[in-house]
Amino acid sequence: MSDEVWTPANRGAGSRQSVVGPILARKHEDSSRKGVSVTLECPLTGWAASCMVTYMQAMQFEKSVVSILKRDNRFDPHAYFFLKEALDFTLKRISETNGGQARHVSGPELLEGCRDYALEQFGPMASTLMTEWSVRKCQDVGDMVFHLIEEQVFGKQESDKKEDFSEVFDFEASLIVPFLPKGRRMALKSSASEG
Repeated sequence: MSDEVWTPANRGAGSRQSVVGPILARKHEDSSRKGVSVTLECPLTGWAASCMVTYMQAMQFEKSVVSILKRDNRFDPHAYFFLKEALDFTLKRISETNGGQARHVSGPELLEGCRDYALEQFGPMASTLMTEWSVRKCQDVGDMVFHLIEEQVFGKQESDKKEDFSEVFDFEASLIVPFLPKGRRMALKSSASEG
């Protein structure tokens, strides 16, 4: 097992630091499965995520993210790892409602999955983390998806386009509103229906 702490000192292109605290990465090697279990943890927020990946998958995904960041460093590397987990979350949810069958995920479905996964994983900190990672609107998620498609990490159908991610809903507000006091949520709903 090896641990790496990403701190503000290594922030910049290719860094993995969140403003809410240091992110601790733990790699648990599993020689019997020829893979590695990667766990990311933030000691300040209690957030943790993990997945089992083969060495090749982990290295290829990380290389793809590094390649993307060389071309376009708008988004924190954590955002890409989060997006991959959110896609897995969305695929699992679709499979559970589709008789165990996997199928292609549309842009709006992935956006809903990203929102729901962020709320489940980060709770009231979801908006703060997404803002820190520069993911503020649906189009940002779409841009990251198409970066990963360019790297041949994500697949694409002919009908898929960046516009599928344009203003589907207010991404940032969707991470804040669930944690507002009930009266404030009701006022927002009524003003939105009037406008």
